[in-house]
Amino acid sequence: MITHRIRIRSLVLVTAVLAAFLAAATVEAEELKRVAERLLPFASGGEIRIDDKNGKLTVEAWPRREVRIQITRVVRAGGRTRAEELMKDLQAEVEVRKDRIDIQSRFPKRHESIGILDLIGRSNTTLQIHYYLQVPERTDLTLVTSNGEVRVRGITGHVDAGTTNGDIRVSEVKGKVELSTTNGEVHVASAGGPTSVHTTNGSVIAELRRIPPEGKVELGTLNGNVEAYFDSDLKATLEAQTTNGRVSIGFPITREGVMTSRTIRGTIQGGGAKITIGTTNGNVEVRRLGERRP
Repeated sequence: MITHRIRIRSLVLVTAVLAAFLAAATVEAEELKRVAERLLPFASGGEIRIDDKNGKLTVEAWPRREVRIQITRVVRAGGRTRAEELMKDLQAEVEVRKDRIDIQSRFPKRHESIGILDLIGRSNTTLQIHYYLQVPERTDLTLVTSNGEVRVRGITGHVDAGTTNGDIRVSEVKGKVELSTTNGEVHVASAGGPTSVHTTNGSVIAELRRIPPEGKVELGTLNGNVEAYFDSDLKATLEAQTTNGRVSIGFPITREGVMTSRTIRGTIQGGGAKITIGTTNGNVEVRRLGERRP
């Protein structure tokens, strides 16, 4: 009987402690936000690199020989004192050279022990640095983040962008485009240069204009659909395939080899640009611009 009472008391004590932890976890975290801006002279034809970790990257073209950099640092922690401490070590380093700007995010080193809130997934500490840039139209971009979206618009230079957890959207670009993510969709609109797009878990939608005969396009995913839209006068050599899905081509195609509902190889209007499209679990659709369904 005594042993039974001790067990009951121990269970009540553990339950009370756990309830206290859960109550603490539900307390609203303190959020701090700091916004800073820099305006730098920067001639057309230069290069900008951003190396981030947690945050959204947005770059747009504007008609000025300058770069506007807006940096937004956000800290969310369980208390203002803790948030202020983390904010001091959350920094964005901007290195300016004659024809190149390097931006590097510096996150605080965390040497904290793992607590019960981390184990039950209730920890409420987050740190982010978001970047918004306006740059000359003819600028080469290298954009890298881990947890965040990437947006680019109006650039005629080379765009190389990658993230791990986030979507990528690029529009009105004319130079070479290389995009990659792992968990996210990729959307390309009004692109006209060599294009390489890859994701693992997400769909790919690309609207590509004025693809030259020597152009090269690669669109691929593992889990998701691929939709590609081209000008009506497209001249290309096409290879499109899926493992679990179907392939649908809206252009007259001269086949090369055996065509099935899952694999199509051939030439469109005599051949030209090399286009490779593929997925494993999903459908592939190739259509004319303007035929995209809502």
